[in-house]
Amino acid sequence: MKTETAVQRIRQLPDALASRIAAGEVVERPAAVVKELVENALDAGARRVEIEVAGGGLELICVSDDGRGIDPEQLELAFARHATSKLAEGDSLFAIGSLGFRGEALPSIAAVAEVELVSRLHGEDAGAAVLYRFGEMVRKTAKGAAAGTSVRVRRLFAQQPARLKFLRSRASEYQQIAAVAEHYALARTDIAFRLVIDGRQALLTAGDGDGRRALAAVYGHELARQMLPAGPYSDRGVAIEGWIAPPHLTRSTRQDLSLFVNGRWVLNRRLLFALDDAFQGLMPRGRHPIAVIFVDLPLDEVDVNAHPTKAEVRFRDEGAIFGVLQKALRQALSSFAPAPTMTGGWPVSEEAAYAVPSGAPGNGHLFDGPPVQFGAPAFEEGATQERPTVRSRLPLLRVLGQMGTTYVVAEGPDGMYLIDQHTAHERVLFDQIAARGESPGDVQALLVPVPVELSPAQVSALKDFSAELALSGFQLDEIDGGAYMLRCVPGPLAGKDPAAGLSELLSSLIDDAGAPDRRWKVRATLACHAAVRAGMTLTQEEMRELISQLEACEEPLACPHGRPALVHLPVEALDRQFGRNWR
Repeated sequence: MKTETAVQRIRQLPDALASRIAAGEVVERPAAVVKELVENALDAGARRVEIEVAGGGLELICVSDDGRGIDPEQLELAFARHATSKLAEGDSLFAIGSLGFRGEALPSIAAVAEVELVSRLHGEDAGAAVLYRFGEMVRKTAKGAAAGTSVRVRRLFAQQPARLKFLRSRASEYQQIAAVAEHYALARTDIAFRLVIDGRQALLTAGDGDGRRALAAVYGHELARQMLPAGPYSDRGVAIEGWIAPPHLTRSTRQDLSLFVNGRWVLNRRLLFALDDAFQGLMPRGRHPIAVIFVDLPLDEVDVNAHPTKAEVRFRDEGAIFGVLQKALRQALSSFAPAPTMTGGWPVSEEAAYAVPSGAPGNGHLFDGPPVQFGAPAFEEGATQERPTVRSRLPLLRVLGQMGTTYVVAEGPDGMYLIDQHTAHERVLFDQIAARGESPGDVQALLVPVPVELSPAQVSALKDFSAELALSGFQLDEIDGGAYMLRCVPGPLAGKDPAAGLSELLSSLIDDAGAPDRRWKVRATLACHAAVRAGMTLTQEEMRELISQLEACEEPLACPHGRPALVHLPVEALDRQFGRNWR
């Protein structure tokens, strides 16, 4: 008997469905909408850009500018796919000077939201407005308006529940939106930017071309005052200019490394690595610099048409730009600290450093067999963060010294131990905080209350974790908007910069409003930020006290996040390396 197989016929997707699919490449989150609209405003010659958002950007995004405006007869064409005023026929895609050029932003946004665009040309008495609702034009009318363009986006992703499900917390979305506004405020200091989040002004720049004033609006006056100018420096047709923070001012992530190529905010891993690498030897490992760097080069040397969001770019000679950027940064840093000097010959690879000469015993590496697992493994994202139940004990250790201002070297009855001073102290502090239970325990009242300025995302994290932070010992009063007066801090932060400690703690909590164990999260984060850092010199007495406290911990082999606190080098392994027990 012959079975017929159903034939799958090829069908063309309806325009509305195709538009929603295409929109997913351009509009992946509310911040992407803000970025596209701001770039349109800049391309239109705006001198003032105002951004207003509400409900995490899902309820409202409004971007207004005083740019050239749009002819009323072309309002509908502005929402047609691949319709743009920025790229004429015959123009090269390898010499693009505008921020936008594909003609995809407005139709993509209109496909996934309700969009009203109001625009008036300079010199005209009246403007016009057009309303689109999820890809369909609803109406077009004449309307009085200020010169320029205003785009109001509502109900973003209301018909795409799957996209809504993958968005982060409201605080995290606000952080992304604020990042867009802050980056372009730094890039275009000649333009006045204003950002309003849930009715509160979060950013305001003067637009007077003063770079340091723009830095103060984004980072605060104290950090802006300490920023060092980088450049101007030019070589091989590449010009570098910008600002860098002194090496003692660092961040735990690369979020404050801002890179602009021909005025476009971009992400390029190799150039971001060049920024990090220029500071090598001047800051502790795991920390990253604060920098705002502008790279200018001929338009035909960079391809901005490499990614739908235009965030990633390709260079004709990336290696040359890497070298010029590093030279510019090291020249700027040389005025702050001398360049590190290498002694003892050329560095060798990690593999060569641990290799055993031919004819020696072993397999060519320091340790045989599988690596030892210390403590609990690092928590997987989304997993329940529970305290390990297995108790580990350390032998009695004798402190020998400190290596690289990062590791404590100690001797035990069965070999040598290397203790990571930051991870070990983090474990000690976490256990001390946890032992207090629901009591705030040791609280340090500040003699003079300290004012703290928080970003919108940090304010949201503060509200989400208010109960847990109060139990940890923080006491602060709101003054106005994102300004607070800090009156008490937990004991572990005593002697440290209280404003910086709170700010860093909140930045670490931004994406964790839905953490399964919020109290655990605050305890672990507080312990991490209060612990001694890599790069800090410890006295013999301080090292002995740290080892003594670590020995008393329930889980001394790992920090609360699962990172190993120590490494053990058994006597047998050392004997084998020196050929003392092989035949």
